[in-house]
Amino acid sequence: MTVESSHVCNGTAVVLITFQKDNGEPFGNGLNPDITLTDINGQSVFQSGMNGGVYTELSDDNKTLFCYYTWSFPERFTDRTVILKVNKLICNQSQVDGATWPDDLIKGEWDVKFDLTENEDNTITVTNPEPAKTISVFHSELRIDSVLLSDMLLIASATTVRQWEMTEEEVRQSIISSVHPGSSAYYDIYAQLVYKDGTQSDKVGFHRNDNGDLIAWFYKTIPLNDAAEIRIGDLVIPVQ
Repeated sequence: MTVESSHVCNGTAVVLITFQKDNGEPFGNGLNPDITLTDINGQSVFQSGMNGGVYTELSDDNKTLFCYYTWSFPERFTDRTVILKVNKLICNQSQVDGATWPDDLIKGEWDVKFDLTENEDNTITVTNPEPAKTISVFHSELRIDSVLLSDMLLIASATTVRQWEMTEEEVRQSIISSVHPGSSAYYDIYAQLVYKDGTQSDKVGFHRNDNGDLIAWFYKTIPLNDAAEIRIGDLVIPVQ
């Protein structure tokens, strides 16, 4: 387990963690780590799934598991040093595109202590110039109000315009899918940056935290001065 980067931005903490097997073998399908987070004194902040979210994806060769762990950082924890523990990686048996994936339960004792960095000055916040244009994701119609960029992080403030229940078929598809339904990638909707020279960042999936914000984490540091457009689905927001 490697902590690739860790930040607190606008009250939201996001950590990018990667997992690789010692023997170099690929992972099974749909792995999710069971994460416990404490402060430096061992006091529990909370477990994943309560006040935060875990978004995972596998590399193309299935040998690296990327895990984006985000949470709203409690105000009472002023110390930015945290201890993150994982004792198992869980993969439920599923069938995707006709291929059956075996159960893959990996147990271990991984823990790491690190500091969450915060740089309030290194941010850009832009307002959506087309608030009437919405995106449909997470079984909701969402209006993007504003977007904050900082280092490797995108936080979009969103308002729910309409929400609907999953059908039985959608529930079945979410169970057998290789992509977690809590990720925008499940709905084939991504966040992407376009730079002034015309180049584009990789498309990344995002998810929604307890505040209702959309969180996307990029693999590389965002050159903020070079950003020209933010794309979320088919919504385009210019960066002034």
